[in-house]
Amino acid sequence: MNIKFRENAKTALRKAKEQLEEKDDALLRYAALELRICIEALTYDRAQGYMPDLPPSTYAKWQPKKLMEILIDLDPTADRGGAVRFKKESQEGQPEYPWVELGEERVFSLSQIKKSYDALGNFLHHPTYHQIINGEVPNETIRQKCEGIASQLDHVLQATVHNFLYASRLKYHCFDCEKPQIKRLKSETSDGEGTCWDCSAEHSFHYDQNTGKHMITRKSYFAQCPTEGCTVTKTIPAEKFKEGYAWKCIGCSKQFDIAIGIRATD
Repeated sequence: MNIKFRENAKTALRKAKEQLEEKDDALLRYAALELRICIEALTYDRAQGYMPDLPPSTYAKWQPKKLMEILIDLDPTADRGGAVRFKKESQEGQPEYPWVELGEERVFSLSQIKKSYDALGNFLHHPTYHQIINGEVPNETIRQKCEGIASQLDHVLQATVHNFLYASRLKYHCFDCEKPQIKRLKSETSDGEGTCWDCSAEHSFHYDQNTGKHMITRKSYFAQCPTEGCTVTKTIPAEKFKEGYAWKCIGCSKQFDIAIGIRATD
């Protein structure tokens, strides 16, 4: 289902501008609220472009900052825009074809979200007793801040291209639950890591130059049994390798867990 978040963002921005144009300080908090909604909708729109690469749990996140951080972890360029152009590949010995400009993509960046979203949230609350008696209700400052953010959002929404995303993707099945997974890679020959959306099992991907394919392995750590004379090595899934994880050695039958180091518990 493709939701028209961008249109929702435009509607929220239009309402915010109308309230700011009234020059009524009582409407400032409503303008701030609409600007926050605009930022949310723009961030959701950006995330929608990455939907094939995101686990379903991501869809429930509503905070723009947290959501954009997830996108940047997936793709470091997620909060950056730029000119979009292409040209037809020419034959060897033939003149090159000219570049065709498609337009410019603009994104409301993580830095802009951090500077704007929480500041707008502060404007939604009633002034405290201390602020009122000390004259610390700077309506003109609030207005200037809202107008500045509105201008930034307007610049983003006027872009002629949005969510122009290209990616190499690796399809595989989880080693543990066997459910299909998709991992976004920097290039078709990049190495990488992936976490199963369903069971959280961690995997590593290594591109093999000889076969032209990715070798997929279950990401694990290995713990040699510390009991003298026992030669058993325990394979511990990477996502479980943390303090508190416990197991019983199949060689010496002793119980162990992970703390700062590995210790016997019996």
